[in-house]
Amino acid sequence: MIFSWLKRRRRRQILAQPFPPEWLRYLEANVVQYRLLTPAEQEKLRRRVSVFVAEKKWIGCGGLVVDDEMKVTIAAQACLLVLGIEYEYHHDQIRSLLVYPDTYLHPPGHDGLHAEERAVGGEAWHRGPIVLSWKNTKAIAGEVGGNLVFHEFAHHLDDLDGGLDGTPPLEYGQLRRWDRVVEEEYHRLVRASRHGRATLLNQYGASNRAEFFAVATECFFERPTALEKRHPELYGILRDFYRQDPARWPWQSVRQHEDSGETEEEPAMTTAEVKGQERNSAGPRTDGAFTEGVWLMNDHRYEEAVDMFDKAIAMAPNDAEALTHRALALVKSGDATRAVEDATAAIKLDERDAAAFRARALAYLAKKQFDDALADCERALAIDGRNGEGYRLRGITRTALGELHRALRDFGAAIHFNADMAEILRARADTYDRLGQFDKARADREKAQRLDVTSAGS
Repeated sequence: MIFSWLKRRRRRQILAQPFPPEWLRYLEANVVQYRLLTPAEQEKLRRRVSVFVAEKKWIGCGGLVVDDEMKVTIAAQACLLVLGIEYEYHHDQIRSLLVYPDTYLHPPGHDGLHAEERAVGGEAWHRGPIVLSWKNTKAIAGEVGGNLVFHEFAHHLDDLDGGLDGTPPLEYGQLRRWDRVVEEEYHRLVRASRHGRATLLNQYGASNRAEFFAVATECFFERPTALEKRHPELYGILRDFYRQDPARWPWQSVRQHEDSGETEEEPAMTTAEVKGQERNSAGPRTDGAFTEGVWLMNDHRYEEAVDMFDKAIAMAPNDAEALTHRALALVKSGDATRAVEDATAAIKLDERDAAAFRARALAYLAKKQFDDALADCERALAIDGRNGEGYRLRGITRTALGELHRALRDFGAAIHFNADMAEILRARADTYDRLGQFDKARADREKAQRLDVTSAGS
């Protein structure tokens, strides 16, 4: 994958920073596989975690504040899957991760497939976002068993060639063997499931071949010696695909013993059980509609996103997150007045909601109420002073107010705190134009255009 020089430079800046000691503690405590890697592999994983954490947009849902422990734990497991790839791949098509505190509810019929309300622990949407329950991610941290992050990111890898069919992108010559082994093993699991026989592979994998691949991936990284012993050909094709051999890792250093004997047993709590469990339906019912609204926004389908957030808010009128996100979608759809109303309603529900202040600032900018926009930018940054988007919005507002040099400082802070690089460059170009620095303005716009092309192709 070819990145623009600007993205490569940004990654060099990220990697030039020392890996925080507390992040290392999270890796050692929460990601058992990290302790099994060689020092060189650990360094490689830390590099990828640093970039992954910095480049993704992390969205806390259901009142959850996504902290560094959550980011590092999720990033490490996601990056472990692709550690065997020679070039530094960071799941580049995934731009956003939504993290709920617990399983979340999908309303009936939200996807046209399920007529009943469902409790969901995680999802992988085409080209993102990835949605995870922190409780079910944390529940297995430091343990060996079903792994929600492995499962959902396996779906993402499966989808890279354009479809969730259980066959990820393979090298030339691998497909025939892959098809034969997966067909045999999938039907073996289906038969065992129908006859009530215990299996090493989670029986949720019998649902379809996409789930089979995700379940097999979990087992490959969580119980590899047992998988190699009982399903050697399946282990072999996964080893060749992931270019890793986890059965050779020193598992004895982190657990008492590997599975032995012929009786196959399932982990006590696995991804399949998380996905299929029932939950009291008396709780809020906005989650599925909210998640789909975020996905539609990521896909720039803003009017459809507004419709989806309408459904979420109709079910829970006091959902500040849904109100804030609908405000953002409304601005993009051209209805800044209604966006101000939504953001104001969210602020009334939580006066410390920096995201709501940023959303209202964006709406005021669209309405050319620049003093109001600046006031909201100041409030947002007073609450969350490390948010790159807050600095970008303040830079745009200051440019509109003629505070051009202060605006340039804000754009520098936005870059430091990892706001959207192309958007910063376009905004800074406008400021350079106002200052008469046309060469710098043109250079920024050209860089932004190259970033847009790279992003569209990734």
